[in-house]
Amino acid sequence: MDREPPVTPWNRGRWLVGAAIGAAAIGAVAVRWARPPGPAGGTTGPGDLPTLLEGLDERAIEPRLAELSPDKRLPLRSEMGATRASPGASSKIVAELQRSRDPRAVALGALLAGEGREAARRLAQLSASADTDAGAAIDRAAAALVAHDPDGAIQILGELSPADRQRPAARWNRALALRDLGLSTIAAEEFSAVAARGEPGWAAEARARAEESRRLLEARRDGWRAARQAGEAMA
Repeated sequence: MDREPPVTPWNRGRWLVGAAIGAAAIGAVAVRWARPPGPAGGTTGPGDLPTLLEGLDERAIEPRLAELSPDKRLPLRSEMGATRASPGASSKIVAELQRSRDPRAVALGALLAGEGREAARRLAQLSASADTDAGAAIDRAAAALVAHDPDGAIQILGELSPADRQRPAARWNRALALRDLGLSTIAAEEFSAVAARGEPGWAAEARARAEESRRLLEARRDGWRAARQAGEAMA
């Protein structure tokens, strides 16, 4: 029958060293799980919002957010559909925003995901609980547009100061709301005003949208003329 080896100062020391190493490893794991994860861990805080937004490479919605850089135009996802083989960086960032500890990041994540009503609800709660700036109002207007509420977007943007109404993102969102309301002439003027600022990428898209609004107006006029001529022919 095997017998346990006698206890000596040597093997007692090895056992103590092994126990110490094991305890240290357990402690390291506990510290790692206790530490709040950063952006790479899927739970971001308020200070991470600008960095995350800077990493976006496309957008799924037409409106502009106040936080997005005017010097970096994000192409619409529909423009990249033919070349996109897998979800891009923006999809991952939007998911990260929606898991954030920052209520504003969660709201913007919902908005960038195209969930207009959810974003509008969250942004309205934030504006009711604290003093908000013009950027928050511009984002609320964007949420209203995504939720198919152009009247609401116009009302929100109308509450801005005269100076803030001139901000490119504000005029852009107002132009979208006017277009959705069928006011193509004024929408084209607004988009042209944004294009005149010469923002990289955004100016070209604004010019294209202005031309699209004018084409819609012409098509509408052609329809009116055709209907009138048909009515006159029947008289």
